[in-house]
Amino acid sequence: MPRRLLAYDTPDSLTGLTAWLKADSLLLSDADPVTSWLDSSGSGNTATQGTGGAQPSFRTNVLNGKPVVRFDGNDRLTFATESNFDIAKPTMLIVAKRTAGSSGSLLAKNTTDFGDGRRRKLQMATGASSFVYGSGSDGQSINVAATPTNWNMYGLIANSETNHSLFVNGTETISATFTDDDNFNNATMEIGSAFSNGAESFTGDIAEIIIYNRALSSIEMTGVQNYLKAKYDLVTSSTLGAAPRSALTNRRGVKDFGTCLSFDGVDDQVTVSNPGINVTSFSVSWWAHTSTQDGDDAGWHDHLSLAGASGGLLVAEIAGSDGQLHIFRIAGFSGVLDVISTSGDIRNKGWRHFCLTASTSGNVANLYMNSVLIGTNTWAPASEAISTFCIGNRSGSGTRFVTAKMDEVFLFTTPLTQGQVTALYVDNVVPSSIAVKYLFDEGSGTSATDSSGNGKTGTISGATYSTDVVNKARVLASGDIVP
Repeated sequence: MPRRLLAYDTPDSLTGLTAWLKADSLLLSDADPVTSWLDSSGSGNTATQGTGGAQPSFRTNVLNGKPVVRFDGNDRLTFATESNFDIAKPTMLIVAKRTAGSSGSLLAKNTTDFGDGRRRKLQMATGASSFVYGSGSDGQSINVAATPTNWNMYGLIANSETNHSLFVNGTETISATFTDDDNFNNATMEIGSAFSNGAESFTGDIAEIIIYNRALSSIEMTGVQNYLKAKYDLVTSSTLGAAPRSALTNRRGVKDFGTCLSFDGVDDQVTVSNPGINVTSFSVSWWAHTSTQDGDDAGWHDHLSLAGASGGLLVAEIAGSDGQLHIFRIAGFSGVLDVISTSGDIRNKGWRHFCLTASTSGNVANLYMNSVLIGTNTWAPASEAISTFCIGNRSGSGTRFVTAKMDEVFLFTTPLTQGQVTALYVDNVVPSSIAVKYLFDEGSGTSATDSSGNGKTGTISGATYSTDVVNKARVLASGDIVP
């Protein structure tokens, strides 16, 4: 069999991240009490416990060299703002291991006042030999076989009131029989217990909890599960995120071979003349690992730019003030227009894949990040051939250099569809309309080879080669990857 690799997303690369609790973010010593488990999502949903006897403990070097939060059967943590978890269609993932007892609640949202005398809970729990998601005393629940005394990656996607997907280590079970439609708004959200009084407590270790306020797509769910699998070296379904090595050759973020280019933000760039595309119909795809900019952090720093033969200019640049990626068209490309922007700071967040597609036939430009459409705007410039393609700086500028690693920069003569963008991101399926293809795998020299076959060799000025093409994964003999 061919070796198999994984493609995956860090949790914060997807929209809707509501809570991200990871034990390795805690600055504690072994056996310290966990009074507050900080939320790494940026949403402020920290889980706390003020009672000493109910505080779990921090334990180092437990799972793949990483720490965990340990619950002794009397411990629990509570999210401070319960309304932040009034989510109709959540996605939840937990990496956990039960060490004692026959059951225990990992995560629960509870309420006791339905006017009918029933106490219900919306919970993810470990049964004697299963992973259970249920609504409490009315008996409505669904489960999937599991061995809770092993380390497992549990997942839930609530697609609708009646359609829920449960996952254990990448294996999915879908049930359409969970019909409880009660409202769990304004109910306490607990970790390690089903109720605030400590009932149905969990005894064991939790390494990470991820919660989204929406139902992830199957591709997104696979990406996040692969992140957890890689981080904790979990034994999972053999089909989880797998693809033949041949399909992923030169797929950045999942391979541990080849090189990328590192730009120092001072004077580094790659340029090519007449790349063979017109601004009326094209796509540009690139991978970038963007750092905080040295020097002029209040200015602008360009991932890349396309300069037209008649003076038009398109740029993809980082704003020093907020770290967002902005797409601008300037001058001959119908005036100054902030076409699309990312919704958050992308600096120091690891590798990201971007793809901009544009066409005057539909008068629309789309920006994708990690295959997710994050913005769109009108695109209606006059026909103009691109005369200079510049990577790492704005064409003709001496002040817009970027501090970043860049890899797999491709130009296409057509606007890629969302399906093509996803296939390019996930499986490196390169559309036939490729015009320029820079893999930056030369390892040395000042020429960037165009692997499209169109002979558009780029000139490298200052940028240096780096083997830090993955930075989050390495390939094992088994074909899996770990950090």
